Amino acid sequence: MERRFIEYISSFTTLSKEEEELMLESYPIKQFRKGDCVLEEGTITQDTFLILEGCIRRHCTVDGVDKTTGFFTEGEAVAEFESLSFNKPTTHSYSCVEDTVAVVVNSEKEKAFYKRFPRFEELARMETEKMLGKNQEQLSNFITKSPEERYKHLLTNKPELLQRVPQHQIASYLGVTPESLSRIRKRISKK
Repeated sequence: MERRFIEYISSFTTLSKEEEELMLESYPIKQFRKGDCVLEEGTITQDTFLILEGCIRRHCTVDGVDKTTGFFTEGEAVAEFESLSFNKPTTHSYSCVEDTVAVVVNSEKEKAFYKRFPRFEELARMETEKMLGKNQEQLSNFITKSPEERYKHLLTNKPELLQRVPQHQIASYLGVTPESLSRIRKRISKK
């Protein structure tokens, strides 16, 4: 997994041997089991998770009902910006949908790394902007599209999720019941 982490970072920039070694030293790689909660709603965190393998679900409890608000897979980062930036309790939990391997990026270690290698701060900023753009698009899709359109968007943009994630979590993510999701799937398959 260390090699996969270095290959991922190397896809953005060339790394020196010193940078590789310090990255591996600064950012531990952890394995999580299916069902593990990597971040609990209501806690304060200083960690971000870069997924090397697996899938993590973002969810929260609303009026006693578990609501799925996002899925993260290989090459994506899991971050609670309010908690990281303002030391506030997290508003979501993050649970592994399948066995997952992730790089744990602690914000204090990250700051120390940037002091030593400032060029990485800009790379991180650019990746954060991409992540925020995806979140903005996801929110816009949820507000402006019908459940059927949201399902079609998922089919087009992340079809592998439909094989990796339980259908009741997909339904929750789309804002429908599992029965409604079943009807949507039938309608689409007939077209």
